[in-house]
Amino acid sequence: MTTVTLPPPVEIVIPSQAAAQVRPRLGRRVLRALRPREGRVFFLLAAATYLTAATILTLHYGVIDVDSMSRVANATYVLQSRFPHLAAVGFVWNPLPSLADLPFIPFAHFWPELKNHAFAGNITSSLFMAGAVTLMLGTLRDFGCSRPVRYALTVLFALNPMIVLFAANGMSEACMLFTLMLATRMLAKWLRTGDPSDLVRTGMALGLAYLARYEALAAGAATIGLVAAISFIRGRSGVKSRLRDVVTDALLVGFPFVVSVGLWAISSKVLVHQWFPTISSSYGNTAQVGAAASELRHLTGQGTSEAFLYAANQLFGLEPTLFITIGAAAIFALHLRDNRALAPLAILGSVLAFDVIAFLSGHSFGWLRFDISVIPLATLMVACIPAARVPAPKRRLRNPLLSACLTTGRLSVNGLLAAAAVLLLAITLPSTWHTMMNHRLGREETHDLTAIFYPHQATDQDRQALNSLHVERQVAAYIDSLHLRNGSVLTDSGDAYGVLASTKDLKAFIITSDLDFERAVADPPRFGVRYILTPEHAYYDAVQSAYPGIYDNGGGFSTLAKSWKGYGYSPAWRLYRVTTAAYVADHDTLRP
Repeated sequence: MTTVTLPPPVEIVIPSQAAAQVRPRLGRRVLRALRPREGRVFFLLAAATYLTAATILTLHYGVIDVDSMSRVANATYVLQSRFPHLAAVGFVWNPLPSLADLPFIPFAHFWPELKNHAFAGNITSSLFMAGAVTLMLGTLRDFGCSRPVRYALTVLFALNPMIVLFAANGMSEACMLFTLMLATRMLAKWLRTGDPSDLVRTGMALGLAYLARYEALAAGAATIGLVAAISFIRGRSGVKSRLRDVVTDALLVGFPFVVSVGLWAISSKVLVHQWFPTISSSYGNTAQVGAAASELRHLTGQGTSEAFLYAANQLFGLEPTLFITIGAAAIFALHLRDNRALAPLAILGSVLAFDVIAFLSGHSFGWLRFDISVIPLATLMVACIPAARVPAPKRRLRNPLLSACLTTGRLSVNGLLAAAAVLLLAITLPSTWHTMMNHRLGREETHDLTAIFYPHQATDQDRQALNSLHVERQVAAYIDSLHLRNGSVLTDSGDAYGVLASTKDLKAFIITSDLDFERAVADPPRFGVRYILTPEHAYYDAVQSAYPGIYDNGGGFSTLAKSWKGYGYSPAWRLYRVTTAAYVADHDTLRP
């Protein structure tokens, strides 16, 4: 007997039924896409908080940090100077913060505070720090912290007074922390998984960090060394095989970083004839620290044994439990054989060590903000404590009572570890605030904060920190009122950045980044210069260097047109009108 197998019945789905089946799936996908992820939520909340703080600090109280203003001014030169070009961003300081300000500069036509109050810098620093908060949350999740613990640690990091202040004030610390946190997370992933792509991402993040701050040199060197050591330990048997792995991994992480350093150095050499202008330039950090050496010795004891105590007070004032957290993290890391704690130590710890050594060796001002990397370092070290879990028994116990007791005990130990970790970080917040309010340790931060939060205790110097750089806005407004043609005012942008960022007509100025600046300084009348703007005190001013005494007497070829008294961070300014006849009488070689 033959068995005949009939084909299965054909199911006919009409279009309306097919749509009905697709609709629930599509709806679930849309709901999943719209579901708020914790990283996005934390980023938006942090950005809103920091932008609110920036608005209050800058637009309400008028607190403008000079470094923030200078970086916004650099971005302005790129787009609005007489010679708009990318190299106008400057080579003394790293370019990434100024490049990040560029998209906001055109909108200053509608919202002048973006430039004249440097609020473009406040926006970028707020967004960078919000990104650093999001990276902190993700790194804590990678470390195995439970949701309540990582939320608590992230909030404590985000609300640390130093983090809030430097998220809101427009300075480059936020950009630096964002790039360093990105590198730390990628390196920690590689330490866990060994994925080569994470090494490439680490190197790229370190390259960006170098474009934000020079301290990243230490992070890059430490990371390459750590990767080489770990690769050798993990390598296959045989010295040659291990060395091959070391070279490969070191190239993966080091090549993007070295390219970043090399390209910036070559660009500096080609355009300004110096490999590292921050060291060799008359405008650079080395020249500024040298000019302030006697004052620094008086305030910090730099160059003496007192400097060690000063640096220790700053460091442990920000994070008094640093050694405790590092020690506890090391114990738990060894217990679990988890080497991810090496990532923040190599990257953030090396930057911290670099800044301390630079201060002790007399190459740094020793500002409190130079130690800001200790805050994410301590947070990640603390995270290694709750990340350590008391292991469950390998075999199931027959006695249910004993099993329940062990489970309860294990949960209790985990809870105690988590509580201890959060407490270790929480008790640092009052210490950080106290250190920031110390006039000797927080030399930059104290004046603004005292004038805002403790006005009855504020000194004249504290009150002068409010409504800062308003003198430069007055200078710019007066020059704008003259309605000058292009290239009428000669000034060195090394100190005039506040004026140049506040003016409505930057093309009226001949500034340092202009291609004809040096020739204009050598012969102002022939270049059509009608006015020379010069400050009373400057670390270096090309115009004053070419014409000593010009602030006092006009250099013998100009007469005083207008002067402004200094106030707070603003020096006194004088505007001289060039008198060509007098100039030619004193310089026979310039006669026609």
